[in-house]
Amino acid sequence: YRWAWPGQPAATRAARPDAPLGAHAVRLELRPDASAQQLSNPVLGRHLGVLRGRRVTVGAWLWASRPETVLQGVLVNTGGLDTIAAEPVAVNTTPRFVSWVYTVPEEAQRLQYVIAVAEPPTAPLEVYVDGAVIARGRFAAGAAPAFDDAGGSGGAWGGRRFTNLLRNPSAEDPGPRVRPWLDAAIARYARRSPSATLVSLLDVERTGRQTFLQVAPSMADMFFSRFGWGGSVLPGEGWLWLFRGLALAALAGCARWLLTRREARADRPAPAHGREAPGGAPGATHLMPALAFLGLAAALVWGNAVLRIHPLIDVTPAITSARYGFPAIIPTVLALVAGWRALWPARLRVYGTALLVAGMLALEALVVAQLWELYYG
Repeated sequence: YRWAWPGQPAATRAARPDAPLGAHAVRLELRPDASAQQLSNPVLGRHLGVLRGRRVTVGAWLWASRPETVLQGVLVNTGGLDTIAAEPVAVNTTPRFVSWVYTVPEEAQRLQYVIAVAEPPTAPLEVYVDGAVIARGRFAAGAAPAFDDAGGSGGAWGGRRFTNLLRNPSAEDPGPRVRPWLDAAIARYARRSPSATLVSLLDVERTGRQTFLQVAPSMADMFFSRFGWGGSVLPGEGWLWLFRGLALAALAGCARWLLTRREARADRPAPAHGREAPGGAPGATHLMPALAFLGLAAALVWGNAVLRIHPLIDVTPAITSARYGFPAIIPTVLALVAGWRALWPARLRVYGTALLVAGMLALEALVVAQLWELYYG
């Protein structure tokens, strides 16, 4: 993951004939006019549990386009602010393996390997990293490990076997990126780097669970059960399951409506002169483009609300809110009501609609009471 503002024009993955491991290295381009310039490689959460309170050895081959001092270490979060624990390393144009030992705090929430500089350089500088490693335990300082393959997944170090907890540590695996000019243009208004967001989205092994199993369901929770800028929450776990169930039922109803409509249209005779065949709903021919437009708008708005947590390169908790879905409130309510209604048999739909309206009125009354208690109680 590359941190920089403005973005780095050169690709992070660089083909280098002097790379000690494989044919590529990780490149950090440093400029006097940029800020927050560093590279990081996060340790997966499933590894962090066995590292808390224990020693790890941090190392890599480091070199640069000219002699300079860089920082090699870890970026750690213990529930508060981000902290860089690093040691200064004097590098030159020849790759040199440098390692040091670090004790992971017991309260560590996230951990990343990091390369940075204490101060922006006075002139443009390129720093290269190859074979970056975080290994559990203490290994010989100054001695380079013998990796089993160019991917750097593990090997032998000082006569002992080790497993590298970093992924793609020597940039042998390529990945996509957004062109620098487009990245800078979008980031200026979106306040997020498309390149960093793309990398984070594709890092499903690390971010997929949080995105789809935590943040996405929380949208329904916040939409129905959090009020007053999040200061008031409906008590009890039962509300969460009720509202998630309602959201899923509405989506299932929308899918059912689309399927039954497609089957019904397939069974009808061909329309004459572009109009709906007898027995079809009035104006139904022109209904689908409008619904497709509303559905696309809702998907884009709610998708942005969910994906707002990206890029997940900060170690602090990611924050988003259902309020970012408000621009799509009309198609959202339409999908909720119509989807719920479509689940009921035709003869019972009026009762199903009445049940939904009654439930929403009851929820509204409860919300008003909660907010009154919060601000005036």
